[in-house]
Amino acid sequence: MPTITNRFGVRPGRAVFLFAMLLAVALGPAWSAQDAASGALHPASDQMAAEKTATELSRKAAKGDGTALSALMYSADRGDPPSQFRLATLYKDGLGVPRDTGLYVAWLRKAAQGGHGGAQSRLIGVYEEGEGVPADAVLAAQWARRAADQGELAGQLALVKDYYFGRGVARSVVEAIKWQAILEARGFVAPNDDFTRQMEAEAGAIQAEEGRSLAREWLKGTNRSPQARQ
Repeated sequence: MPTITNRFGVRPGRAVFLFAMLLAVALGPAWSAQDAASGALHPASDQMAAEKTATELSRKAAKGDGTALSALMYSADRGDPPSQFRLATLYKDGLGVPRDTGLYVAWLRKAAQGGHGGAQSRLIGVYEEGEGVPADAVLAAQWARRAADQGELAGQLALVKDYYFGRGVARSVVEAIKWQAILEARGFVAPNDDFTRQMEAEAGAIQAEEGRSLAREWLKGTNRSPQARQ
């Protein structure tokens, strides 16, 4: 019976072990020999740990560490959003890899689709400015919404303007006030600032209160404190 291998030419039973060995070499003290031998990801269920690992691999890869780059690429190819995001930034800046806007956007989109808030935030600017893709206000606003709902500052800031000016979405001063009130609660907007007063005067007292009520409901959601993801 012929031996089955994956697209890397590695038998499936050895794939995780080899990836662990790559990480053990690339990260050095951050991984123990026991971790590598067992094939344990460190720890796979912890998002903060995944971000830290991807960031460290990216830092080393940017300085020309081929082993770290291979580990980062392997993890990104297997669908790890933090690794996809960090690999995207390497292609954007041409660090450790040739500068490639197309690959930057492609990996950024994969990370964003996997729920990475930082990647979603970056895609707002990509579609607003047409960086490697046609400019598209609708897609920019869609990614802003996804990022905003995760508590990403860039997404929330974008939605205030998107809704107020009707940029990529149907114009809604109520929605603009909602996101402005969320930013105010998080400490990014001064209470009763000029733009807030302008929007609330235009909306009228009833709609202004509706927007603030929607903001309070959003902030009550799961893991959504005023300080979330600052």
